[in-house]
Amino acid sequence: MKMKKFLFLTLILFAIGMRGWAEQYPDKLYAVGNATSTGWTAGGNNILYKIADKQYKGFVTFTGTADGELKFLCQADWGDMWGANNNGDGISAAGSYTIAYHSGGEHDNKFKPTISGLYLVTVDLTTEGSETIALEAWNSSSYYEIGNVIQLNTFASAVNQGNPGMKGKLTADIDMTNEDWTPIGGDGHKYCGTFDGQGHMIDHLVLDNSGYDSQGIFGQVGGSIDADECIIKNLIAGPNNNIKGVLHRNGVIPASCRASRRSLK
Repeated sequence: MKMKKFLFLTLILFAIGMRGWAEQYPDKLYAVGNATSTGWTAGGNNILYKIADKQYKGFVTFTGTADGELKFLCQADWGDMWGANNNGDGISAAGSYTIAYHSGGEHDNKFKPTISGLYLVTVDLTTEGSETIALEAWNSSSYYEIGNVIQLNTFASAVNQGNPGMKGKLTADIDMTNEDWTPIGGDGHKYCGTFDGQGHMIDHLVLDNSGYDSQGIFGQVGGSIDADECIIKNLIAGPNNNIKGVLHRNGVIPASCRASRRSLK
């Protein structure tokens, strides 16, 4: 009987430990704070995707807001977080900074970034006690290379944060089977960059939003009469895409988009 109780308690403690591990190292992190273009709302366009065990990467657009704050939530509904070692630790330039785990709101230590613009952010939690966040200022003339679903979502997130001129190119076919998707470009940030598919295909994308427009691989493109043009070339929309919306065309661009200068090649 004592042995059964011991095993039962061991299983409970193991389950609690696994739950804590899962909360500390989730599938996604959410960059939130008034130092970012997406503000304090978790989810949507401020996701850092898991790229390896205990490693996350994504784009964050910093606003340079005076007294702006930043932290990384482990769940979209708040709670556990990764943040500064000491509340108010500054981020003044690209580079690497230490980051700390805070469970259940025991601390709310936030970074104080003074930077502005688009940064590629990598959170590395592989070494306990030496976790880091690395920021790389993104060059607007550079192409973001997209070879998998995570990178495609990361690109869409960057555009939809308010970087409509971002450039991207596919380096492999992308299989969107059972993957969630938010179209590239939308209200207030119509895509006006260059996207080169390099002959690759995006296939098995399913969007069933019959009551909405702007549904497709790209949601809205181009801008006003004097806006930059949008160039989408060498991209194959696969035969297994199933996209439902008010209006769409071939799963690439909704027919409701009327960009002033739009090039499809």
